[in-house]
Amino acid sequence: MQRADELCDSSSFLTMESDAVRCEVLLAAGDVEGALASALQGTRSPGAPPTFCERLVPLAARCLADMVDDARASGDDVEALLGRVEDLARQFPKVISDRLGDDPNYLRQRLVSP
Repeated sequence: MQRADELCDSSSFLTMESDAVRCEVLLAAGDVEGALASALQGTRSPGAPPTFCERLVPLAARCLADMVDDARASGDDVEALLGRVEDLARQFPKVISDRLGDDPNYLRQRLVSP
């Protein structure tokens, strides 16, 4: 992921699943805050959602759940983290879909006349 980011701003290429993959890599490396930031960055992509966008909200939720578990295990207060979980649920009541429904750009690509 680091090399991909050196070569280009991989998050701006929406056909690449960079944000979801970066999130998974950072989670595996133990960087939960970085993983959460990557998942949320993908949710803010302008226009069409990025490839593997359906993974972003569940990955963000997992990051927050890991953070809550870590805080509880160390005896820290979890109220602020639980507030972040509620904010995520309010902001994304459903998993992001790559089906854009009535978006005109999406329809132009899908509805090509023969």
